[in-house]
Amino acid sequence: MAKPGLSVSPSKIAIATAKGSVASVKINCSDSWKATSDQSWLTISSSKGTGSGALTITATANTISSSRTAAITISVLGAQSQTIIVTQFAGDDKISVAKIDKEDFTNYPNPTSSSFTINSDTEVKVQIF
Repeated sequence: MAKPGLSVSPSKIAIATAKGSVASVKINCSDSWKATSDQSWLTISSSKGTGSGALTITATANTISSSRTAAITISVLGAQSQTIIVTQFAGDDKISVAKIDKEDFTNYPNPTSSSFTINSDTEVKVQIF
């Protein structure tokens, strides 16, 4: 009987700060495998499988001002376990609110078409008077 083989790719992942940020891990395996995450903020799409395939990993929002790290371990009976290191970027532990006075926000000529961009991981309320 042949010794089971196991490889994963990539072995290091950087993931975004936002809730629901995802990444994919490819598993090349000739047998049944198990997957575990050592951190509750990082979940995996399947804790076990057979043969080659892919796992999706999903992170909760990182709301602290430093990055955090988790390890996903893929193991197969009779083969050396493989570890994927996942680093989630630092969050922002502060909420910034910008108030723009009407004198500083001008649409001219009237009527006109203007645009602005708001980047946020959460719901944003905008009032224009």
